[in-house]
Amino acid sequence: MPGLRLVRQGNTGVYGSRNRGIVEARYELIAFLDGDDTWEPRFLEAITTMCCRYPNCGVYGTAWQTRTPCGDTVVPRFRGVPPRGKDGILKDYFLAASKGAVLSSSSIAVPKRIFENIGMFLIDAGRGGDKEMWLRIAADHQVAFRNEVLATWHLDASNRVSHIRDYRPEPPAVVTGRSILYRDDLPGEIRDGLSIYIKMQEVFHSTGLILAGRRIEGRRILLRCGMPSSCRVKWIAYVCASCLPWRTARWIYDLSSFARVHLRRLISKLRWTTSSLGSTDSGDFGSLR
Repeated sequence: MPGLRLVRQGNTGVYGSRNRGIVEARYELIAFLDGDDTWEPRFLEAITTMCCRYPNCGVYGTAWQTRTPCGDTVVPRFRGVPPRGKDGILKDYFLAASKGAVLSSSSIAVPKRIFENIGMFLIDAGRGGDKEMWLRIAADHQVAFRNEVLATWHLDASNRVSHIRDYRPEPPAVVTGRSILYRDDLPGEIRDGLSIYIKMQEVFHSTGLILAGRRIEGRRILLRCGMPSSCRVKWIAYVCASCLPWRTARWIYDLSSFARVHLRRLISKLRWTTSSLGSTDSGDFGSLR
């Protein structure tokens, strides 16, 4: 394929491969395409358009969808982003991301100068290395986002870092986020959103510990971080699950996940098939095109 350059190296994991790709990149804008993930034909066009409109942003992303092992396609509910079909600068990335994932590794592009300023991916990050990187970028730079599904995240692909069972005491995003909170130059509005984001990451991490049979550790994290105002029901459910036998908690979680996936599939179909009726505001954002 013309213009394609293949770089070979030993197995250094997904983050080591990305770091090597960043170093080898000859152009300013760097995009990642993991596993069997795919881009829509308009993805790169949308990214470059945003780069021209918002040249000072640290990351450019689009909406994305997931493809489950069953073949179902699910569009997440993106909150705090521009209306459907529009792009803009997010007013508060951390507040938006605390309500659900906004960026995914295969739906973003980052200027090379950003990596030169804040550093590379953490090699030993395990699960959550992407979130840790987006956190570092968003702490110092604005995030541009287009609310149009232009990438597909294939959950059925093999050898994904998201399939790794990594139950360290604290995820990388929480560790890095706490260190950033202590910075004197961090704006107050970013500090507030980041505090909420860190608390939500702790809640989600405790779920993995509980489902892995490490109920006491998971419950300790939940009680330490307290009940987030944005997910009181989930927090109470996780605390209750930490008091149940491991197999019972796992069975309930798998059943609820199955129901949630199919409910989201139905909602996403209804949402996107009624787009002709007009778009609705998804939340506050800085600027809009």
